[in-house]
Amino acid sequence: GTSSTNFVVTCLPPLPPLSNPVSRCGTGTITLTASGATGTQEYRWYDVSTGGTSIASTASFTTPSLSVTTPFYVSILEVATSCESARISVNAIVNTPPAAPAPINNSGCSGTSIILGASGGSPGLYRWYTVPTAGTADATQQNNAFTTPLLTITTSYWVAVTDGTCESARAEAVATVIPLPNAPGITPVNPVCPGSTVTVTASGTTNGNYRWYEGGTLLPGEVNALLTVSNIIGNRTFSVAISNGPCESSRTNVLISLKNCTPPVIAPSTTTAFIEGTVTINLCELISDAENDLDASSIQAVGTLTSSAP
Repeated sequence: GTSSTNFVVTCLPPLPPLSNPVSRCGTGTITLTASGATGTQEYRWYDVSTGGTSIASTASFTTPSLSVTTPFYVSILEVATSCESARISVNAIVNTPPAAPAPINNSGCSGTSIILGASGGSPGLYRWYTVPTAGTADATQQNNAFTTPLLTITTSYWVAVTDGTCESARAEAVATVIPLPNAPGITPVNPVCPGSTVTVTASGTTNGNYRWYEGGTLLPGEVNALLTVSNIIGNRTFSVAISNGPCESSRTNVLISLKNCTPPVIAPSTTTAFIEGTVTINLCELISDAENDLDASSIQAVGTLTSSAP
């Protein structure tokens, strides 16, 4: 007779793989990784816990773009026997970033720092950048107020907020630079005698827009082109700037100095003439002027000339 033997083949599945959840901030893809396969074993990734069709067979699996936390599943397949381990769940975690802050623009004069602001975050959790994407945040300024370096052109900065895990989108804050007026012109002043009154003249704008200083002190009310200085008894330095409202130009200086105003000395002179005759005297030859600035046209005889008979 004929006899037969039945064999029962038992499939011994591999151990399940190991994997950890991976997170990201905001919408995008996430790469999950599994370990544990050896030899002729392969991974099988799924988007369902049972059944379905494998969507990847490598240790690393990159998800589609995700906007919410999504579970995926992975097992190990023994290729030689087609035995597959149990599936484990691996979460692709999507964290929601905070809302972008509201920027506060500001303006300032050329050559100064400008303070920008923002709202919507907590102290220490603001992040300020010089670029709209990528780059590195300024680690020294993490609050809602941000002080720019000295600026000469209008410049944009970007601010975000973080919740400790995720950072928001960046918002643009603009530091607008106001150009300075041109420096005024000023008419030099010749040295003057002690006690003199001098009027200094500036140019470059209209009355009301000048700012006069002595030393570094603003002279209140002196906003016109003419500055009158009385009773000058020592050297004095003044300066003038032009204001356009928020900003002032650089200052132009003028020195009012004293000179030694010794009166001219007139030497005595004797001459002769016939009775009822005329005498011509050259006064310039008789006057000694220490300052050498005598104006001959200003000479005039004052009083009565004296005469005596021979």
